[in-house]
Amino acid sequence: LVVRVISGSKEWMLSTGAVTAREETFAKLATSDRWEFLPDLNEIRPPAKEHWQHTMALRTDLCLAEETVELECEQFTHGNVGIVLGAQDSGHYYYAYMPRWGQNWESRTFWAAIGKADGSGYIRNLKMQLMPNVPCHMNIWRSLKVERRGQQIQMWVNGVKGPCVVDDTYGPGRVGIAGFSKYRIRNLKIDGQPVEAKPWREGDYRGPAWHHVEPDLSLGDTQVWWNYPLLKVGDNEVIMVPVIGRGSCHYLQLVAANKNISDENFAVYFHRSTDGGRTWSRYGEPKRPSEMPRACWVVVGPEVIRAISFDPDQECFHLRDSTDRGLTWGEARRGDLLGDWHRDLLYEGARNGADPYMVTLPDGRLMRVILHGYKGYTDRIPNYGAGTWAGPPRQPYCTISADQGLTWSEPVPMDNAALILGEKPSAPHAGFSETAMAQLPSGKIVAIARPECSPFMWQTESNDGGQTWRQVCYAPFSGAGRPDLIATESGYLALIHRGPGVSLHFSADEGVNWDEGIMIDFPTSFNGTAVEIEPDVILVVYLQSMDEIRPSYIRAQRIRLTADGPVPD
Repeated sequence: LVVRVISGSKEWMLSTGAVTAREETFAKLATSDRWEFLPDLNEIRPPAKEHWQHTMALRTDLCLAEETVELECEQFTHGNVGIVLGAQDSGHYYYAYMPRWGQNWESRTFWAAIGKADGSGYIRNLKMQLMPNVPCHMNIWRSLKVERRGQQIQMWVNGVKGPCVVDDTYGPGRVGIAGFSKYRIRNLKIDGQPVEAKPWREGDYRGPAWHHVEPDLSLGDTQVWWNYPLLKVGDNEVIMVPVIGRGSCHYLQLVAANKNISDENFAVYFHRSTDGGRTWSRYGEPKRPSEMPRACWVVVGPEVIRAISFDPDQECFHLRDSTDRGLTWGEARRGDLLGDWHRDLLYEGARNGADPYMVTLPDGRLMRVILHGYKGYTDRIPNYGAGTWAGPPRQPYCTISADQGLTWSEPVPMDNAALILGEKPSAPHAGFSETAMAQLPSGKIVAIARPECSPFMWQTESNDGGQTWRQVCYAPFSGAGRPDLIATESGYLALIHRGPGVSLHFSADEGVNWDEGIMIDFPTSFNGTAVEIEPDVILVVYLQSMDEIRPSYIRAQRIRLTADGPVPD
């Protein structure tokens, strides 16, 4: 029997009856733990229980050269899906794929990429391209076509010509489909020249580079890094403070913003690693999120961590210190504002907030981004929604403390908006959100911001310690998920963010040029943090998901930055 729920004009109606063969098929698909090939529907569906894992189906009995693969795909959420070419085994192949992540919807952008898997767990993009005339929403079927001729791979989406690369790493190989998130395939067509090949090497060679920080699910199946950073407090010693419990991590975000909301289903746990992030152990007793300071943490001296928050209503910063790695905190102190903050920021009708991260410069100064906007902006827009309007205007300003947060300099705009040299600049750019910054050994400071309605991330820089900033420009890629930027001892830059998957962009020339990006993990969230744990080795900690799956772990990985790019460490 089946109960059908039918939408009426103002109410729902229930209708019972005998289940049809089609309904029975779809009911079984909803809980299937294997790939389903449905000739009656001309569809292929990945395992339903693994929607947020990396799923792959390969034609292992056929090795092809000069191949062409076509399909149609429907993506139901954020994630990746694409065509596998030249597979030598399950970890070495080319991957032509279509990624979707947060901020694509706001900016109406669609991307396509051709990457290469090398068995490390990474997908190294050979080319990633913004696609014109391809809609990004989820309620459509999109066509994907990939053609390999010799060493050249060409990709099309909805008939629009996309990335094209030349690479000789892999010769003839197997073909297939792969992705993560909920998707389905139809009208798969495979054509090519069959060639003799070695027997298929069975096994999983995808080589994930990550590990779980806290594998104990008895604490709760939701693990969130939210307000508390990853801090290096000694040689090879690093601490992090995840929030773990049961329920929505988005609800926890509301808890962080409002002490009147119950946090009884979550607890703050303290984790420490003394071997550079390879292994972790808990220390101290867990606390309620409402008992912790809602602020950025920074190391200001031996055994001293300072929590610093911005309070625009009180026109100051609030400071609290801990000498036991965050377990207890002293009384709040005031950090004063120097200069004239009222001219550009603190006036009636303004909306101001500090960005999530605070940067400690090599000389000990602290740098913070203040995002400036306007109250009541969204109230005046009928049917307001992120798909059209994204967030309110956010203009970036930089403030610096030379005394570990006790006083803060008058903010300066992080966008030289003067059209002609010597002219008074216009108001700074208004599309910033979640700005990551880092200072290179040369002294140059680079800042990259998550976009709102822009198809690319925003990039700017300062060569005088943050006193003045260059005009904001496009970075050559997009990204989301609270990005983090690290400058290493050798002058490498690594930007980690969400999209596609968890991605890392690398620059060896101080941010002048960037690589095509590397997908270092498959889940769609980042919302993480990173630190240089030893020379040119970064430790990255991030969310596996944001309410998409349960259980959801916090993951960590060590990455070594080299002249040839990032590699797992």
